Amino acid sequence: MTESYYGYSKEIHELAERYIARDIIQCASCMVNDMLKHSDIPFIGKAGFSYENIENLYDDSLETIESFLCENLEGEELEEVWEIAFDEREARAYELGFDPEPHEIYEWWQVSGWLFDKLRNVGQPVLSTDYGKYWGRCSTGQAIILDGTIQEIAGQYVMYGQEVTSCTIQ
Repeated sequence: MTESYYGYSKEIHELAERYIARDIIQCASCMVNDMLKHSDIPFIGKAGFSYENIENLYDDSLETIESFLCENLEGEELEEVWEIAFDEREARAYELGFDPEPHEIYEWWQVSGWLFDKLRNVGQPVLSTDYGKYWGRCSTGQAIILDGTIQEIAGQYVMYGQEVTSCTIQ
């Protein structure tokens, strides 16, 4: 029987711990929230602190779109939608009135450029400014290792055998 760490293999868990130690710089919740509140001040907005600059702010994930389709289609129409490519399913959802909700961001963490890119690729809210790169964490009250987000990134590297071993803080 293999060991499980919060539902992940030991290899994924240990890699996620390394990413957290290496690529999460500091909690920046107060600063980012204050800057976003005052983004109408020219130098703050020009520095990149605005809601319009938050990537992946809205939850238009595969799971959310498929849940919407299940709620809004029935019978043969629902069966047919599963036969088409995801891009076409997504377009069909928008035709039916899909309006994604924004993610609830509870914390902002300054992260390395490498982790920023990985978080963006897995659909996490991120913000790039003149003062750094930030992850909008949609969980709070527990250690980051318990979220599963970093394990998802680590799992991609374990699965495909490509661990990145160096990064630069941007």
